[in-house]
Amino acid sequence: MTRKTSVAILAAAVVLLTAGAAWLYAQSPSGGTIGPNTVNPSTIVVNTSTLVVFTSHISDNVKNNQVLLVRTNAAGTPTDIVGKLNDQGKGTDATKHDKICTARVVLNEPTPGQIYFRVAARFKPAFGKKDEPDDDWDTDLADFNAIKDQTAKRSQLSKLLKKLATYTLSELITINVWQQTDDASHLIQVLYPPTLYAVSAPASAGPAVIIQSSPNFIAFGELPSTITSDNDYVTTGYAITMAGRQYTTPFTINQWLADRMPDIDVDTTRPLVISGHSGYLITFKNGLQSGKPFVVVPDGNMVITIAYTSTFDPDTPPEDAGLTIFSQVLNTVHILH
Repeated sequence: MTRKTSVAILAAAVVLLTAGAAWLYAQSPSGGTIGPNTVNPSTIVVNTSTLVVFTSHISDNVKNNQVLLVRTNAAGTPTDIVGKLNDQGKGTDATKHDKICTARVVLNEPTPGQIYFRVAARFKPAFGKKDEPDDDWDTDLADFNAIKDQTAKRSQLSKLLKKLATYTLSELITINVWQQTDDASHLIQVLYPPTLYAVSAPASAGPAVIIQSSPNFIAFGELPSTITSDNDYVTTGYAITMAGRQYTTPFTINQWLADRMPDIDVDTTRPLVISGHSGYLITFKNGLQSGKPFVVVPDGNMVITIAYTSTFDPDTPPEDAGLTIFSQVLNTVHILH
């Protein structure tokens, strides 16, 4: 995969991630289908109550009132019943009988990582097959939520989960639970996964956020004088640096590049939208950023830059993994006013 191909894949990933859609399908033996499914947002902040909207396209032969949202472990085994999805055009659903079932759930997760869900649906049997009575989930879930004793609640949950044996389950729906950080002047806010570290930016950097693969200094070049021990730095890794600088000249990308990066040759430039702001995804032919994505976003008399820097060679698994994380982080950036 060439550098240009890597950046093209990155740009496509940014567009897809913004939609927050998980284009996943499941099919029952009777021909019923679940999917595509979507979740919005697909990344939430740890320890923060967030309204999350799940939607699922369900085929016509689904049984009435028999579509559920279930929480699972990473292997996809149901561990809890979150509630029902409905297609009645009221409450949590936008349009009646459009085959898109909806559930709105407030999530507040105490631990960074990932959480998993599946849609469970019960379909009408194939012609000639025996039809079992419908489950009364309104009563079952109301009774379950009314139980106060935790031992009794776990026992009842186990019974409810056993009912899902007759249901078709969708593919996994994954939500990222990430941490949040911003710069000291509260210009840039971003989410990042538990595999990365937010480190302090130099005081001279102005509004800046640095997120990287190690809590220690990453040696991209010559070590600064403040590094006095081998334990203080690492020689491999990547960093995502976001910074804001004043720029009072009327903005065009060519003029800004000529003013701020006159000695670096531009390879590619393409439009991009970050936090509702029009910007540019750029790669360079030379310098430390050679072949790596560099984002420029004008915001009034400020210009925000978002740079990916790594020690990895192009087209290697570590570099591809770093670029994937960069695209995911890029979709969580908020430019604050």
